[in-house]
Amino acid sequence: MRAVLGWGLRAAVFLLAGAQVAGFGQAVHPVFDSVAHFRLHLAVALGLASGLVMLVRAPRFAAAGMVVAAASLASLAPAVPNADAAVGRPDLVLVQYNSLFRNPTPREIAVQIRAADADVVTLQEVSRKTTEILQELEPDYPYQVVCPFRTVGGVAVLSRTPAVQQGCAEGEGFAWLRTEIRGRAVTMASLHLHWPFPYEQSGQIDRLAEAFSALPQPTILGGDFNAAPWSHNVARVAKATGTRVAGGLRLSWQVGLPGIGRIPMLPIDQVLVPPDVTAVSAALGAMAGSDHLPVIARLAFGD
Repeated sequence: MRAVLGWGLRAAVFLLAGAQVAGFGQAVHPVFDSVAHFRLHLAVALGLASGLVMLVRAPRFAAAGMVVAAASLASLAPAVPNADAAVGRPDLVLVQYNSLFRNPTPREIAVQIRAADADVVTLQEVSRKTTEILQELEPDYPYQVVCPFRTVGGVAVLSRTPAVQQGCAEGEGFAWLRTEIRGRAVTMASLHLHWPFPYEQSGQIDRLAEAFSALPQPTILGGDFNAAPWSHNVARVAKATGTRVAGGLRLSWQVGLPGIGRIPMLPIDQVLVPPDVTAVSAALGAMAGSDHLPVIARLAFGD
């Protein structure tokens, strides 16, 4: 029995380490980027398995597993808050929210957005059911661009201040408007990416390349990326839009389990900012009928 346990633990370490190493090939093929989204979960599981394998006197397996787990955790740098994240006063408050196309209580989202005193709102899954959010917020956010996407609903950007330009990549989950906030012109964009491989997330980013490159700069982007902040596809979007991920590990997508409740799963809702914009804070809000939590980002402009 001890021998079976020993080989089982060795196999677990081998398979988990192999999955982690495969995830580091995320730039080679989208399948590896899909694995990389679970890097945090795999690192924790690998660390536990490596500790347990010591009990069956397999120190080499344990050491190798710990090295891979440590390297995996070190690679999560995009999820680490910026060193100056707690400094300064915000110039702009952005609420990023996947509203869920079948949300039974869309008005609760409108209440949340008002409570956050947002300057700009980026929404995904704006459907016939959740379009009520736009109507409810129109007195406060009269400047709205809505762009159709797929059956789960479109994307939208809502602004308190006038839009001087706006754009929509219809069918590709991308909308933007140009406005002025605190005397600074800025492009605010909303993005909803497909799920990664075997779905067409990578191809969608390819198709949006021209729209990204044509954006008036600087750009601040909020969206449901269906991708972790350390993933290759998030890095591709950041590079194409001249932005970087606002740091912080925010498990924004949650899964409901009967008898257990909601379990935080993946950090897939992102806020991307220009190099000279600091995220004073970027935290999750409360649940309001969606399977996503909102990201409330308080941003400070550079000099």
